[in-house]
Amino acid sequence: MKIKAIEPIAVSLPMKKPVQMAGETVTRADNVLVRIESEDGVIGWGEAASAPTMTGDTLAGLTAAVRDHLAPALIGADAWMRPALMRRLRTVLHGNPGAHSAVEMALLDLAGQTAGLPLVDLVGGALRREVKPMWLIGNAAPDEDVAEAQAKARAGIRFFKLMVGFFAAHKDKIVSAQSFLDAAGVKFTLPPDPGGPMYLVSDMGSRLSTAILVYGTLADAGANRYAAEQLQKRYLDRFESAVPIREDFEVTDEELRAHDVIFVGRPESNSALAAWQDKLGLDADGGEFRVVGLAHASETESLAFAATNPLDHRRMVLVLAGNDALETVLLTRAFLGPAQYSVFDSGREIAAGFMK
Repeated sequence: MKIKAIEPIAVSLPMKKPVQMAGETVTRADNVLVRIESEDGVIGWGEAASAPTMTGDTLAGLTAAVRDHLAPALIGADAWMRPALMRRLRTVLHGNPGAHSAVEMALLDLAGQTAGLPLVDLVGGALRREVKPMWLIGNAAPDEDVAEAQAKARAGIRFFKLMVGFFAAHKDKIVSAQSFLDAAGVKFTLPPDPGGPMYLVSDMGSRLSTAILVYGTLADAGANRYAAEQLQKRYLDRFESAVPIREDFEVTDEELRAHDVIFVGRPESNSALAAWQDKLGLDADGGEFRVVGLAHASETESLAFAATNPLDHRRMVLVLAGNDALETVLLTRAFLGPAQYSVFDSGREIAAGFMK
């Protein structure tokens, strides 16, 4: 399926009603549409929103990025090779996340249109058949926020995103998100706390003084060792913390109990991690891992995963595992954000979130 043409289309669409944000009032949606056509005449569509104060993307910048840089690199390429194409595009144009996203979206749509399949079936299958909607509240006056929430609550919506203007408008009394829900007549209760700590992949940065690196030697031993050494150097340079390194076969239970543990390499290659895999809730087999029901079997994918140390719940575990040796090494350079897991493709984060 060869790519024949790629066209960025800038649009400026009026909002049904203005949205009051923290620093501006949004009245229009300035987006870029990306149209990719194959030689067979099939068309795929993608879209990205401009957000100068959030992502740095402007409408003119998005349009130019696609037209002048990304499109020329894709003409004549095989659209089925999406992962390889996206890797190539990152060497053509650094940053510009909106433009890259819109192009990838269009490639996925093109594949779905060609195969006659819903997009969800191309990326692992559906996890659910319906979702609970969320409504964004952002009016000029707090009374309007409450009235809008009341109307939407009567329509069945129970989740709201409340902009900061509601809080800023109340200068003579303390308000909270719960007081807003109470005023709107929306009943909301948190699920029961299962107890025990929950760790994020970003938490290890503040726990390096008690951390230990354990790399796998069953397979990819050289790459795993190199990755562990690169992490050790990075931690020393950035955090002034000297994190010891152990091989999987030599680390003791007492060392594991006394430390926050960073496992380097997938269970197939790391015997210490394999022994803990079930206790950590890590679903992996060979060169494949599964997160929230989605399988990730591409050799270009990798996983950062946080869990509780099963020997001492005051300690955490961070798993850094690629489906192949290169992806494990690329994880050493990745930014790990506030999530329980992060999935990467060729070193670029493609998903992050929390386990069910």
